[in-house]
Amino acid sequence: MDAGSIKEVLREVFGHRLGMEIINGWVSIRCPLARWTHERGQDGSPSAGVSINNTDVSIFNCFTCKNTGPLHSMLQKYSEFSGEDLSDLIGELEEEAYLGPRTMPSWEDVKTRNAVEVLMPINEAIYMDLYDSAAGHPYLADRGIEDITAQRLELLFDPKDPADGEARILFPVRGYDGALYGFSGRAVNPNAKLKVRDYAGLQKAMLILGAHLVARDNPKDIVLVEGLFDYANAHQCGQYGCALMHAHMTEHQVEILREISKPTYLFLDNDKAGREGMEIGRQQLASYMPTMGVRYPQVQIEDDSEQGWHWLKDPGEMTEDEFLFMKENAKLF
Repeated sequence: MDAGSIKEVLREVFGHRLGMEIINGWVSIRCPLARWTHERGQDGSPSAGVSINNTDVSIFNCFTCKNTGPLHSMLQKYSEFSGEDLSDLIGELEEEAYLGPRTMPSWEDVKTRNAVEVLMPINEAIYMDLYDSAAGHPYLADRGIEDITAQRLELLFDPKDPADGEARILFPVRGYDGALYGFSGRAVNPNAKLKVRDYAGLQKAMLILGAHLVARDNPKDIVLVEGLFDYANAHQCGQYGCALMHAHMTEHQVEILREISKPTYLFLDNDKAGREGMEIGRQQLASYMPTMGVRYPQVQIEDDSEQGWHWLKDPGEMTEDEFLFMKENAKLF
């Protein structure tokens, strides 16, 4: 996550109380957990920070109380200690390990950034042979993804990520040109500390998962979603899913969608981050192509919570009929 995005997340939760400063690749702050985890209940001089990392997950670390882990894990602990509801923000960071900017930069910033950023493909002959096919894996069956869909999406399986030991379903991420640029992996263990991790230097803020299938098959429209299994389930349900791989569109992704130039249905998650992303999508896309916003029906999904259910919240939980219903009732921006 870049420094600006880290500071925006921290401001959203803590205001300006932390006194943020960028020092040697870190956003230095007073530990937000100090009230509960420091001996004196305070952090007199900044002893914590969040690592600035544009190509991987940013890590929170406090040198005093020794709390360390992905930024969302610190926010989860703060939420538990304070009683403050941060579920939307934590969900965004946790589910997709969000890396891109949370606001759209100016066009001058886009031109400057495009002039220095280069997207380099990786060697497909090597990387696609490193892992076995995920077709037939029990986790996919539990998520309703059939073997034919797993094969179409080229899903692979890493039995042990060397970074943290977790087994992950890997999604090859190709460009609109079909070249391979890396993988995004979803942990099969529901209690994994980091559910989503990117492989092989993936720069997902510069790519859209599934764009190559649109270029190849020329469908009549696309369904734009956030997450990996939103994407997989969209295809399972007969839709041409394309995934942002986080909640908000980056300028590079806007340009890819403009190049695709298909009628686009915004199936972003049914939460605060998704609604904000839909508004950004409306602003950035509606002048270039037919862009439709959808409303989620009030459908109860069974779960393991005390209540026993939750409202339908993302395309990863939807049926084929629900996709069709929402498209038929979509609103043209």
